[in-house]
Amino acid sequence: MSAEYILFDFPDDATLLDKDHMVRLLVAIVENTGFQFLKKAIVCDDSPGLNYVPSEPAALANAWNNAIRARQRYNGYWMELEHTSSESGALRLSFGFDPDDARRLFFTAKKTDLRADDALRQFVRVAELIFNTLRPEYAFGLFSYDAQDTPEIGAFPSALWDYNFFSGGLVHELGRDALAAVPAERLAELDGGGVLLEMSPNPITRPQIKHYREASAALGFARYYQGG
Repeated sequence: MSAEYILFDFPDDATLLDKDHMVRLLVAIVENTGFQFLKKAIVCDDSPGLNYVPSEPAALANAWNNAIRARQRYNGYWMELEHTSSESGALRLSFGFDPDDARRLFFTAKKTDLRADDALRQFVRVAELIFNTLRPEYAFGLFSYDAQDTPEIGAFPSALWDYNFFSGGLVHELGRDALAAVPAERLAELDGGGVLLEMSPNPITRPQIKHYREASAALGFARYYQGG
């Protein structure tokens, strides 16, 4: 089944390999959204009979330890989270990274789930929390391995995506006024002087192609990608 990603790029591996940063992210997600983290049955040493990790910081820290222990099975450090009160039914998301190249975090959901506006907004909300908590240099999506080549980590932005997360440094280079002037569906301020540009109300079901063309030209990007 097709998956969509938002990719978060960091200048080095220090942030993602710092357990304190990752536990702070888990706590922020639990405290600010309706999501709960799923246990990893093959390595789990929490209380039996529970599907979800308890919301206490100590339990979430232990869950991250379990993600590290499960590296071989999951091809990296991965966490799954679920929202059971979504209007469109249970929504499951996941994020993780390869500890051997910890400059990119992958955040993903099923494309079929993101067709529902409620699920999409929850996906974007978690993405904003990831950006504000971990402070990457750049993040972008919707990216699909089925349709696109994987962009180089650390490259300066050269394309417009459905969701464009720029750090304060990139906002300075691209120009805050220039970003504010593009015909985006939503412009949101992020921590550290960053900016999120959303180009469509739902890029899978209601893309605003004219906005992508105008915005990519205005920012000097060579291309745009719509809908993963």
